[in-house]
Amino acid sequence: MFRPPALEDLAVHANRLLKFRFPVQRNRLALEQLVSRQLHHPRFSKTVIGTLPVALMEMMGTTLWETTLGSRADMRDVFLTLYLLAEELIQFRADEWVRQDVELLTTTDSSEIHGAHYENGSPPPESLRAILAAHGFRTDLLRGDSPLREYLACRHLTQVPPWTALLEAIAEPDASRLPLLVRLRKAHEYLSATGKYRSIQPDEDITALLDELTALVDEIAPRLPDTGRIRPVRKLMIVEGVTEQLLIPCFAGIMNYDFPALGILVLPAGGKNQVIQLYGDYARVLNIPVTVVLDSDARRAGEIIRDELRPQDRLYVIEEGEFEDAYDPALVLKTINDHYEPVSPITEADFNRVRMTFRAEEAPSRVTVLKALWNLYELKGGGFDKIHFAERIAESLHSPQQVPAPIRAMIEEVARHGKNGRNPQD
Repeated sequence: MFRPPALEDLAVHANRLLKFRFPVQRNRLALEQLVSRQLHHPRFSKTVIGTLPVALMEMMGTTLWETTLGSRADMRDVFLTLYLLAEELIQFRADEWVRQDVELLTTTDSSEIHGAHYENGSPPPESLRAILAAHGFRTDLLRGDSPLREYLACRHLTQVPPWTALLEAIAEPDASRLPLLVRLRKAHEYLSATGKYRSIQPDEDITALLDELTALVDEIAPRLPDTGRIRPVRKLMIVEGVTEQLLIPCFAGIMNYDFPALGILVLPAGGKNQVIQLYGDYARVLNIPVTVVLDSDARRAGEIIRDELRPQDRLYVIEEGEFEDAYDPALVLKTINDHYEPVSPITEADFNRVRMTFRAEEAPSRVTVLKALWNLYELKGGGFDKIHFAERIAESLHSPQQVPAPIRAMIEEVARHGKNGRNPQD
């Protein structure tokens, strides 16, 4: 027995479905979170819910949407579902998407059909059709001209969420909590205002339609508000931490490169060791170019990634040391004096004096010197905080010349590299 979800529950669920993450894992996890939250009796553990068949989970999810929003058929929901699929296909490889989707179907229902049909390469249309039919999914759109995209269209249009009912029921989504739902709402409003919505005909060429919708994505994306989240992502930058995530788009902005408008997402890995895993995970599934940025102490990680780089990807190493070592010295001093309330202005001589307290062989990083400076001069905040300092650095920016030269060159290449940043595959 399920509790009817509140509008807020569905809004959070919808926002999760729109996040930049490989759709197979993302959609399954979002469904599990929604079902486990609303399931009243019997109570299943997360482990049990994780073993339920995909088709059953998707049917439960649709039922929960319809319990709250109604089950009225709306051609706009079909159109919007395919529009979102077109966005995803800009970002993610269709072949890897289908492969992992088939694997997920196998692990949750122990069917024998998948090993026999899928094998090592892309399965032929008749095998994909059999897989869909075995799980109760639509098969009518799979005609063999573009089997991978047709397979994905069948999967998405088997259980169509009432997107438009949700968007129209929520008067004004909170942009700080539901940024991607806000973007979707604005896209929906644009489609409505311009008369772009239309019925999908039963005999329509799904491949041609997805191409048409991809062009529509290109038309609409520049008109959507900057909510701090990007969809679709056209280029990905993987960085070590939050400092780079904060400052690289700010440096780009002062150089007149609008990363959100260009569809460039800066994603922190949480450390140099995690960068290797994150790059490997995304390189296997993305259509779009990936740029990896590492500090100079991550040599080993850089060597591993360099050996795995795809032709369209780039690796940048901050030769100065850590990312903070590349900051313009005058910008560092201005930030300290403007934001951290020293008793008297900190000068370059003060900075060098603190640096000289370290043994020459230690070659202290700028972060190490800043920590010592904070302690010596008792600057505001009680201790040096890298992320807080990065935020203040961003506030102190006023000229492209303040952007470190190697970072400026990297930003220029990333912003200009590839027109759309996608390499569609079937």
